[in-house]
Amino acid sequence: MDLYGLLSNGLFWITCGVFLSAAEIILPGIYLLWVGFAAVITGFVGLLFIGDTYAELYLLFFCSSTFITIWLTHKYRSQLYGFNKIDTDNINQRSHKLIGKEFVLSEDIVNGCGKIKVDDSIWIVYGEPLEKGTKVLITSVDGVRIYCQKSS
Repeated sequence: MDLYGLLSNGLFWITCGVFLSAAEIILPGIYLLWVGFAAVITGFVGLLFIGDTYAELYLLFFCSSTFITIWLTHKYRSQLYGFNKIDTDNINQRSHKLIGKEFVLSEDIVNGCGKIKVDDSIWIVYGEPLEKGTKVLITSVDGVRIYCQKSS
């Protein structure tokens, strides 16, 4: 059987789909699963409606169903896990996550500059003169400057 004959055979598409889906177990990455699923759909639709005569229709239907399955997966997966809700303004800006949180001064704020301990690191903060041990609230960040005020 030549290539045209294989491509116009529904059982060939179902077999390819099963092998692609099985390959997903060995090479996880989620896309082989959907391409395999599209091949199985193509095989069943081909057996039911197309027959063994038009390889072009099989290829057209396979490309369309692959695109649709991957698009639907991306759409619903991103809604389910919130992939579209990435806050790109604060990527790699850890200091912005400090706004609104309270910390204890690890050094006095003298001449407008002091230090707080955040997890395992020391951060320089700016604000009104306060003594070591005072609870402060991070109010804003401007570049590398973190501004705080006495927490109430």
